[in-house]
Amino acid sequence: MDEEEAEEFSILLESTLQSMLDAMDEGALVFDTAGTCRVVGRRVGELFGHEPASLLGRTRLDTLRVLSQSADEPDTFLASVAVNDLDMPAQSHGEHELATPRPRFVVWSSYPLVHEGKRRGRLCLVRDVTGQRSAERARAALQRRLDNSLPTDPLTGLANKRRFHEDLEREHQRAARSWDSYAILCVDIDKFTAINEGYGQPVGDTVLEEVATTLKRARREYDVIARL
Repeated sequence: MDEEEAEEFSILLESTLQSMLDAMDEGALVFDTAGTCRVVGRRVGELFGHEPASLLGRTRLDTLRVLSQSADEPDTFLASVAVNDLDMPAQSHGEHELATPRPRFVVWSSYPLVHEGKRRGRLCLVRDVTGQRSAERARAALQRRLDNSLPTDPLTGLANKRRFHEDLEREHQRAARSWDSYAILCVDIDKFTAINEGYGQPVGDTVLEEVATTLKRARREYDVIARL
């Protein structure tokens, strides 16, 4: 392959790469070993509201500073994605909320570009997870509505908040009619947040179930135990 053919082949490869990145659903940026932004996919411009061409030739840190202006928390975004990862293995930089050009959530990750055992640069990918987040919120809202429509808490089998307030109102009216009294006892689990964070939610759920079982064993027939 002579010099002219090599140049044409290089142009073809670059055009092919740009076309592939433009067709992706994920936003993509390519940095060389010097940290210069060499390729920017179309989706980056859509997600961050900056023309891809305006990012080309910038240093890596300068590129990320420009993109951080679209984040809901620019400093947090920049601190997360601007770590010196050019020589690091593939890694995720977490989920971030963008405020402009319109609100959305994205996940930023980066990967080393390796050829013949040598690092040649870095590929950064930005995935839009706004739809996923919306679906998760919708599922959570539906689950809350279902839980509230039932008289019991699905995890512990205790009365739920709705049932508790219904029983409380009924007991209050009974006590008012008969000039009687009643008592409410609120119970909390010490350091429960630390249990969830240290051992995971499944262990926390088990603790709640055990506490509920213990309380049910100790109650009188007419006592109401609820999980608020």
